[in-house]
Amino acid sequence: MLKNIIIVAAIGILAFYIFPSTKNELPTSDKPFKTKNANRVWVKAKEVLKDDSLKRLYKELKTKDQELIQWKKDNRDKEVKDTAIKEKLLAEIKSIKEKYNLTDDGVKKATQEPLRFKDSRLQEIWSQVSKSPYYHSYELDRMMEEMDDLQNKIDKVKRETADDNQDGKSQSKPYKKVNKELKQLHDQVQEDIKVLDQKHKATANMMQNSQILELWNFALDKKYGLTGEECENIKEDLRHMYAKVLKQSRFLARARSFRKFDVEAREMGYEDDMMDPEMQDIVRGQQKVIQKWYLSIYRRITGENPPGINPDLL
Repeated sequence: MLKNIIIVAAIGILAFYIFPSTKNELPTSDKPFKTKNANRVWVKAKEVLKDDSLKRLYKELKTKDQELIQWKKDNRDKEVKDTAIKEKLLAEIKSIKEKYNLTDDGVKKATQEPLRFKDSRLQEIWSQVSKSPYYHSYELDRMMEEMDDLQNKIDKVKRETADDNQDGKSQSKPYKKVNKELKQLHDQVQEDIKVLDQKHKATANMMQNSQILELWNFALDKKYGLTGEECENIKEDLRHMYAKVLKQSRFLARARSFRKFDVEAREMGYEDDMMDPEMQDIVRGQQKVIQKWYLSIYRRITGENPPGINPDLL
């Protein structure tokens, strides 16, 4: 029995060396080669190439990497280095780089986000909102329709302006009215894009408030089953709630400006950082208003009262 086990083990070890694994695993290291030239190409390749292409590239780079290392060994003690061979190897690595389209321009194009809008401002806004966690897909679809309409208007202005200029008719009387209308359309589009951008930034700022972000995440949670339109309505209420948060912040800043620092105040028992009692009442009142909004929105989403808040005390 023991003899058979030893024979099987020996055969297994022998097979391992005679028939090595054909599985061509990719290296996990970002710099698997000994030369910086090969590693630079590899780092770029990992950004854009798929596994099959990476495996082929790895084999080619490994060969050139080994040849460069061998050249260094052969020329280590030579006073006059054989630079022709080194230049040939570097040229071959450059050729491999171009073959896999790993030049700076090639990598940039491969990693560049596909353009949804021709207008750079619309594209920038869309790039931000489409990746943001602050929108329901329903909102994104409506926003895309609005932005498509704006892009069409931009195209119209550019097309008709170019046609007028080309024909030399832009100053003739029949076209003055058209030019005025195009200018009005252009100005309106600029204003609409500005409003769109401001609205997105306001949404991002609003979501920095922990209670508002919590409510929005509840609204998006599939277990509550809210439709896209309902989520959009919830967001509108969150904007109203955020307006109350900002109002409270202004009162809080004002209250702190009324701190009592004089001797008489200390004798009355006020500390240096204590707010004026009247202002404290105003701030507490604003906090209750915010909590009422929170309670109302929470109930609409979940159908329950939020933990830790007693509705009877609001």
